[in-house]
Amino acid sequence: MNKDLTIVIPSYKSKKLVLSHLEIFNNKYKIIIIENSYDKSLKKIINDNYNNVDVYLKKNIGYGRAINFASKFVKTKFFLVICPDTKIYKNTILNLLKASKKIDKFGMISPAHIKDKNKKNYDLFIEKKQLNGTCMFFNTNTFKKIDGFDKNIFLYYEENDFFTKCNDLNLKLYLITNSFYCHINSNNKKKIL
Repeated sequence: MNKDLTIVIPSYKSKKLVLSHLEIFNNKYKIIIIENSYDKSLKKIINDNYNNVDVYLKKNIGYGRAINFASKFVKTKFFLVICPDTKIYKNTILNLLKASKKIDKFGMISPAHIKDKNKKNYDLFIEKKQLNGTCMFFNTNTFKKIDGFDKNIFLYYEENDFFTKCNDLNLKLYLITNSFYCHINSNNKKKIL
């Protein structure tokens, strides 16, 4: 199991998607799931089948607050937040880890969207003012020092507030161009269930 990275999955009524991630990441990483729909059956399935996964049931505390809550239990240097309906492509996590060790200090790094895979990028790291909020890679200590996401934002735009905080603190945001994700939109969800 990787000793540098924990995967955090904030979830709301996404049992099948969460379980599909566990099939991929089982025994490779420590995984923390914050289940915002208080799904006891999901917790039982995971407790019975996955010993590297911790599940915390909540009554919908929101996206940013779920990540903040999970970060309290992260014991690794880095953590990766993945929405349940986000696909991670081969070598993405490995390339994010490599990048994180080459960048001195950052607020967040993120993979590129798969639609940009064939674009010629001469820079491995592209500094941005904002990144995607469905696949976010953090240095755990930095995330905790800046107090994570705003607790007053329940859902939507919490990552924009976080990016503003990083920009104000001169914590750079980087797109890592050799790693890729795809966020399945609501029209395509049924295809992956």
